[in-house]
Amino acid sequence: MPPSTIGGINLLPEAEKRKIYGRIVPQELLDRFKLPPLDSIRAANFLQFKYEPGTADVQMFLYHEQRFPDSVLYGHMTNTINGQIHILLYI
Repeated sequence: MPPSTIGGINLLPEAEKRKIYGRIVPQELLDRFKLPPLDSIRAANFLQFKYEPGTADVQMFLYHEQRFPDSVLYGHMTNTINGQIHILLYI
């Protein structure tokens, strides 16, 4: 059974975490900035995450250029006390 919380997802191997968290990136952004598909190796240069195994939060950064200081998409999610996913910020 797949994990249903951020904490559970953060315990998965890196490739599985990226696949799950990548689902919340709008395809329109990838198309507009001509970014590679999120399942490609090159995508790791544009889509970055901050998460630690066992923690209940994740931060996501999507950049339109490598090493650009500002992301075009930022998301921060966590779990509620009840284990539901709570979106703190998604801009």
